[in-house]
Amino acid sequence: MKTDTKDVKSTGINSNSPYQPGDWVVVRYDDLLYPGEVISLPSNGIEINAMEPTTCGSYKWPTRKDVHTYLLEDVVKKIEPPIPCGSRASQFTFKDSF
Repeated sequence: MKTDTKDVKSTGINSNSPYQPGDWVVVRYDDLLYPGEVISLPSNGIEINAMEPTTCGSYKWPTRKDVHTYLLEDVVKKIEPPIPCGSRASQFTFKDSF
């Protein structure tokens, strides 16, 4: 789907994106929501390293990195970075609801 963004052809970076590398967002994929960190802003969308849900309602990094380029309209909203669950640094929660 076409987006209303200007592309900087010399760098291939989407200069009009409201997001920056390092931001945390929620992305919609197959009608499910996934939190993730913005990695880069290629001219064709937004590259995100997504987390996966756990069985207890928190999130974790998948064993194999889940980095994909999504369309900007698939980004639901910007969120705060994840918070580790107790002493288990392998599972995280989010202050924002989604």
